[in-house]
Amino acid sequence: MNSVPVVSNLTSTGVAGYNGTSYATVFPALPSLKTLDNIRTKRQSAVSAKQIKVKTSTVNEVFTITAENCNMEECKPCAGEKYKDVLRKIAIQTNVEVEISTSKNMESTFLVRGKRVNVDQAKLKIIAFFQTQNITRTINIAKEHHGKLMGKKGAVRKDIEIRTGARIHIPSIKNTSEIINVTGTRNSTAKAIKELEEIILKLKNVSEKEILIDQRHHGAMIGIKGKNVIQLQETFNVKITFPSPAATKNNLVKIRGLKDDVNKAFQSISELAKALDESLKFLKPGAGNKVVINDSKSNSC
Repeated sequence: MNSVPVVSNLTSTGVAGYNGTSYATVFPALPSLKTLDNIRTKRQSAVSAKQIKVKTSTVNEVFTITAENCNMEECKPCAGEKYKDVLRKIAIQTNVEVEISTSKNMESTFLVRGKRVNVDQAKLKIIAFFQTQNITRTINIAKEHHGKLMGKKGAVRKDIEIRTGARIHIPSIKNTSEIINVTGTRNSTAKAIKELEEIILKLKNVSEKEILIDQRHHGAMIGIKGKNVIQLQETFNVKITFPSPAATKNNLVKIRGLKDDVNKAFQSISELAKALDESLKFLKPGAGNKVVINDSKSNSC
């Protein structure tokens, strides 16, 4: 039954409360049955579209963590129950379903099912647990080398920590333990330990030689503001130590560094010292100035 709108010519002067507004405006006609059918159809379409959208919002994400990228402790078979508990918690926290399968070579494949935003969160949490959980590894290094690994005010240790992201604990001087603990991720601890081992290897190859050079040549070899000796040190990658000018009759010059570098620097400085000695003979004929070389070396660190 169609509703027919009724329009009145009465105004507020004839009917109280209208305030000049027509009857049709105050009491609009009800919608026709056809119009109601259209509204129902649109609502049903909207509901259907929403239902379809919900069904298609679920995604499946598959990813693999290889054994080499997996935290060693968490990838061990004996850690199975532990990581299963963690996966259950992650699934609850992110409202997803998680399945895992592990191959014989310890590769772990994960299937995460749920809404995209939840799946992404779960994936990040899973990767964080298996790849970045901190572990502590130990390395045994002779106590005599601990000072070099620590550096002045801990500078060497701090540099390694910054580069690798691992934390290095070196026992105090009073502690006789030779065990150094390295804490961090699997990758960061491996990098830190490698750097520590490289430093020790260099320390074991360190050599020191001494050469006696007439003190009158020291100023020329050092140069203005140390320019000459700095150039020698940078060229041969060694440390050259001259005695203090206040120390009279002290002709001992020390060269320290890796064995091959020390040998090269020693040879160059010896030739330079002989040339300076010859220049003194030229200036003062008959002078018996000589360069005495002490080829002693030390492997101590």
